[in-house]
Amino acid sequence: MSNNLVGALPNEITLLSDVVVLNVFNNRITGSLPADIGRLPLRVLDIEMNSFAGPLFTDGLFMLNSTLEKLRASNNDFTGSIPPTIGTLSQLTEFWVASNDFTGPIPIEITTLENLKLLYLNDNGFVGELFDFTPLVQLEDLFLSGNPGITGAIPTNIGVLTILERLQLNDMTLTGAIPASFSDLTALKMFRAFNNQLTGPIPELTKMTNLSK
Repeated sequence: MSNNLVGALPNEITLLSDVVVLNVFNNRITGSLPADIGRLPLRVLDIEMNSFAGPLFTDGLFMLNSTLEKLRASNNDFTGSIPPTIGTLSQLTEFWVASNDFTGPIPIEITTLENLKLLYLNDNGFVGELFDFTPLVQLEDLFLSGNPGITGAIPTNIGVLTILERLQLNDMTLTGAIPASFSDLTALKMFRAFNNQLTGPIPELTKMTNLSK
């Protein structure tokens, strides 16, 4: 948790074989993830708000494919891209990698993570066409904003995400119209889509009684 821890996270921490939650949120830890992080039976890895650098998606991380439920790594200095093997982390319910230096396209394999509830990819350097995120029907939060290299249109069947509460698509390069099925997002509380190139009419909003004014 929040302290003033500095330096690298020692590889010896992976000898604590019963640790299922590793939380070093909001410190000043630098360096890379321990090479043997996959030795731990982690369900939660929270390294958010530090100064970790280098690759996040290492062989060691993917050794957690049968246990890891929450990966929170936002607000660091991680680089590289998200590999297609992200789809092997099949237990993930939370995937936070916002505010890093990731580049490249967002792999379509991310949509196989059918348990995802919170997906934060905002404020990176992702590029390419917006992936069809509608298979992720358990989503409650989806933040893709602050990736101006992402182009394309909002999926026409976005209305299938019936429990989605927060959607951030601002500061991208999206085109086309907001789909009519947007009106079916009746659980939506927050929607941001400014600084894009969207056109056309605004869908009917009368059913969206939870949407903040």
